[in-house]
Amino acid sequence: MWAYRHHIVKRPLALPKFLLAVRWDNHKQVIEAHRLLSIWARPPPIVALELLDAKFSDPVVRDYGASCLSNLTISECADLMLQLTQAVKHEPYHTSALALFLLTRAWEHTTIGHTFYWFLKAEMHVPAVSERYTILLEIYLRGAKPHRQQLLKQQDVLSQLVR
Repeated sequence: MWAYRHHIVKRPLALPKFLLAVRWDNHKQVIEAHRLLSIWARPPPIVALELLDAKFSDPVVRDYGASCLSNLTISECADLMLQLTQAVKHEPYHTSALALFLLTRAWEHTTIGHTFYWFLKAEMHVPAVSERYTILLEIYLRGAKPHRQQLLKQQDVLSQLVR
């Protein structure tokens, strides 16, 4: 893959395979991979979702993958919310292009926001992600003023059922 990198930049489906062939401990290959990202044929969002997997820890690759998600329709985004929320676990920092994408979509569309809220809440017990998910949840609730009351009522009902 590395030897034919200049020939496959027009093939968006080859991007994840190419990135797996990069030796990330080789500084020259990393620079070349970053350069090629800027000229690579943009993959469809479903293919870009693979770039948000744990296999790809490079922040430039992850940001590129998140930027490819902007073409997702509302319906596609809603269908992929579980995978996208789980992918936030693999981000190197709390603030990331993926987190900002999810927050923006959640604020713009109540259905996505509702799903996002409950997917975050469902993982709060996991120590490895509880801090990150708590931060995202707080940011989401601060920006979701009209939807916040409805979510808080649901949370109260859930608390009563648990008691």
